[in-house]
Amino acid sequence: LRHTERVDFRDPSWIGDTDSPYDPCITEEGHKQAARIGFKLAQTGIARVLCSPFLCAAQTAQGVAHYLEDVYAIQIETGLCEMLHPTWFPEAQLQVPGSEQTLWGPSDLLKEICTYLDDSHETLCTPVFPESIAQFRQRCRMLLEQLVKMHRGESLLLVTHASVIEEMIKALIPGATVPDLPEGSLTTLVCSTASGEGGVAVVDSACDRTEEAQVRSRKSRASFRRRRGGGRCTAGDRPRARSYA
Repeated sequence: LRHTERVDFRDPSWIGDTDSPYDPCITEEGHKQAARIGFKLAQTGIARVLCSPFLCAAQTAQGVAHYLEDVYAIQIETGLCEMLHPTWFPEAQLQVPGSEQTLWGPSDLLKEICTYLDDSHETLCTPVFPESIAQFRQRCRMLLEQLVKMHRGESLLLVTHASVIEEMIKALIPGATVPDLPEGSLTTLVCSTASGEGGVAVVDSACDRTEEAQVRSRKSRASFRRRRGGGRCTAGDRPRARSYA
């Protein structure tokens, strides 16, 4: 599940009025959207929810998990975080003790906002910063392999970002055409042992957002990328615009 609508996508000027420009929350509409998704998934048998450490993903996971009877905690998995390419995160650094600038907030702050979070989970894949496209792809594939191995037979909900979902689809279906992944879109990947390692039986992407909201979001993302700016990378190592967030 891609996180629901972020405040900076609706209001690009938000980035100039915050101390955490890399960790935006979701909007009121984002909270409503998460609730609708949770209601939709209530009877689907999801046994575990893991989310990116970014606030927008944690808030989305909280809103969805409220409706899942078999889920009592949300696990923070840093391997599900956005691609940490310096073009998207100029002059940023990963969270370290004493750091003045971080990409996402500490777990104790997240727990104050999202009561379902369980920070006892030991992350399966630790990202690096700055992260190249090759490193990001490797991270996504390693995480996917570990999740399949550890939770075979379970239904997992991964609340993350478009770039992560895209890479996981490509890892399972080489050469696949990745569907559009607007905020709040739910992509279903069903691994089939009958089709061999990495086989996929179903790929589906659905979203209940209106077309007007999706168009507004795409325009906001383009504006935000221009505002975020900075950083340089070679042509062969430049992230595509549609992969962001």
